[in-house]
Amino acid sequence: MNKLTLVTVTYHLEQILADFLPRQMIEEGHPEHGGVINHDMGMSDPWQAEKLIKLVGYYTLASGTINEALFERAILAAAHLLQVQRPSGRIDLRSVNIDSSPDTGFTVQALCALFDLAKSQAATSPLWQTLLDKIEQFVRR
Repeated sequence: MNKLTLVTVTYHLEQILADFLPRQMIEEGHPEHGGVINHDMGMSDPWQAEKLIKLVGYYTLASGTINEALFERAILAAAHLLQVQRPSGRIDLRSVNIDSSPDTGFTVQALCALFDLAKSQAATSPLWQTLLDKIEQFVRR
């Protein structure tokens, strides 16, 4: 078994990102623009968008470099989360839970962990600032 190092972490994050990125809807004007298709459900799912945001964030923190194209994808996913967020502030787990407090809570908790780890990056990077602004807007709604 490999040791848990930054090299192994970034390698595994790259492998997972390779699965997520082709499933993101990046076509302008698409009704689910920025969303990520859940391959089990065949439709976008807020949890998939949240996972893409976390993957890009943690990959960037671990690697120490910002890949602008990758970051733009995370920003699209964050914009999608804001788009699908209900006026109540909650999101749907589209397959079963509509206007779901628990699913929203899990998403908020995961995004807050990334926000806390990355907030110091915002002062030095407009991309981080944009992403963290969208995360904060989602969390506070």
